[in-house]
Amino acid sequence: MKAVRANADHAAVLEECSTPAPGPGMTLIKTLSAGICGSDLHTIRRLQSGYAAAETMLGHEVCGVVAELGEGVESAQVGDRVTVEPLHRCGRCLNCLAGRYNVCYEREFVLGNYVDRPGGLAEYFEVPAYCLVPVSETLSDDEGALIEPLAVGVHALKVARPGFRPTVGVIGAGSIGLAVVMAAAAIGAPHIIVGARHPHQRDAAARLGATLFVDTGGDTSEEALHRQLNGAPLPDIVVETVGGAEETINVAVNMVRPGGTVAMVGGYWQTSNVDLETLLMKEVTLTASNCYSSGRGSSDFEDAMAIIAANPRFVDTMLTHRFALDAATDAFQAALDKSTGSIKVMLSP
Repeated sequence: MKAVRANADHAAVLEECSTPAPGPGMTLIKTLSAGICGSDLHTIRRLQSGYAAAETMLGHEVCGVVAELGEGVESAQVGDRVTVEPLHRCGRCLNCLAGRYNVCYEREFVLGNYVDRPGGLAEYFEVPAYCLVPVSETLSDDEGALIEPLAVGVHALKVARPGFRPTVGVIGAGSIGLAVVMAAAAIGAPHIIVGARHPHQRDAAARLGATLFVDTGGDTSEEALHRQLNGAPLPDIVVETVGGAEETINVAVNMVRPGGTVAMVGGYWQTSNVDLETLLMKEVTLTASNCYSSGRGSSDFEDAMAIIAANPRFVDTMLTHRFALDAATDAFQAALDKSTGSIKVMLSP
C-alpha cells in the first residue's frame, strides 16, 4: 500500500509499505479523506532547517471506514465510518478518569508521528479502537476529516474559560486559527478579532465570523495593536495558533485586555522569549491548550461535529485544494506555498 513520509529534500514523498495487521485492541482503517495539518508542515520545516533528523510518516486529520478488527475489539464494527482522536492514554490515572487524557503521563500521539508506521495520509492505518469517533451520517467524508482540527479550536476556548459571549482575538488564520474563529462564532462571541498574514486567510476568517482584522506583520506593540481596534473592545481571550519559531505569543499578550487570558495552541519548536513584564503588569493568564479531550464538560470531538453539522460553510471555506494520494508531493507544495491560496489541502486514496 501507499503512505506519505516527510522528507527534508522533497517536502513529502509517497512510498510503498506493508498494510498493517491490527493487533489486539486495534483497528485497521481505510482512509476516505485526509487533511494536511499545520503540524505536518512544521515537521517538514523542522527537517529542512535541521531541527529534526528523523523522517516520519504524516497525517492525522482523517475520515475513514473500519476495514478490520483486532482481537477483542467490541466497540466498533467493520464498515463503520469514523474519524480518529489520535491520543494514546493509560485510562487509569486521575487525568484519564476526569476525561483529560490529553495530559495523561502516558499520552502519546498514535497517528502520523512514527518512522515506521503509516499515518492518516495513507491507504490504510492502524489505531486503537478507543480512538475511533463515529461520524454522523449527515456529514461528508471531508467534513469528517475536519472534525479533528475544529476540536482543537473548541478545546482552546474551553481551556480559556471564556464566560458569557467573550470578545475573542485569534493570532494566525491557518486552519487552526480558522477553527478557533468558527468555534468562537459558535459560542456567540460578539467580536472576533483576527491577525491574518494573507488576503485569502482574511477572506476565509470573515466568512466564518471574524468581525475585525489587525496587521501583525509590522508594529505589534500594545499601543499599535490597540489603535488598530478603532475603539472595539479589547479581547477577553486571545488564542495564539502560529507557534513554530515565531514570537507571536507576545503579540497575543499585547493584544489581550488587562486581566484577560491568552491560550497558547501553536506548537513551538524553538525557544520563545515571552514578555513576562507585560504579562505581569497586565495580570494576564497564560494557559496552554493541548489538542482535545472530554474533560471540560463535553467531548471536544462531539462538540466540533455538532458545529460542522450546523455550519456547512466551514468545509466550503476551509477546503481549498484536493489531490489524489499519488500526488502527495504536489499537495504538500501547495500547502506550504500560501501564494496558492491554500488553507486546507485534502488527499484521497
